[in-house]
Amino acid sequence: MLSCWLKCHYPDVFAAAILNSQPMGFYSSSQLVRDAREHSVEILPVDVNLSVYDNTPGQVLHPAICIRRNQEMRHDIHGNHALRLGFARSECGGADAARLVSARGHGYATIRDLWLRSGLLRGVIERLADADAFRSMGLDRRAARWEAKALEGAVTQSAMPLFDIPQSGRLVAPDPLVEPQTRLPQLTA
Repeated sequence: MLSCWLKCHYPDVFAAAILNSQPMGFYSSSQLVRDAREHSVEILPVDVNLSVYDNTPGQVLHPAICIRRNQEMRHDIHGNHALRLGFARSECGGADAARLVSARGHGYATIRDLWLRSGLLRGVIERLADADAFRSMGLDRRAARWEAKALEGAVTQSAMPLFDIPQSGRLVAPDPLVEPQTRLPQLTA
């Protein structure tokens, strides 16, 4: 009974709570997100600069957005928050998410910045790229995945002097912050 009342009056809080209770075995997370959208909850994607591990009611919605709700239910719905998806949906473990959030400060500017400050492994960063969690940096999935792939070379170059490049009779390490530009063909439909 209480869950029915909560879903009716505070669908944003209900959606966050039920998603954080996954896996339950009844409905998949994608079905729960779709149902929340159908009940006038605005869904905000997972983002390395804005999300935490759990799904949380996020920013307060502008009253104009709340007016667009289901006209039959608009007087019954009191929740006025968007739902920010958390790292749990991106297969980022709790310890990794905690490291990412604690090192975030005022946000990450680049994937390399995130990698250096958080100490996350490249595989975790690739999973975040697959989850499209770098939109606040202006990167889509593909661009984020390419930048994550470049991190391995940076580790090798900066951490293994055995592979320094000889120049004019002396060893000089390449600058790990400079990556050569590569022109890739546009992704087709």
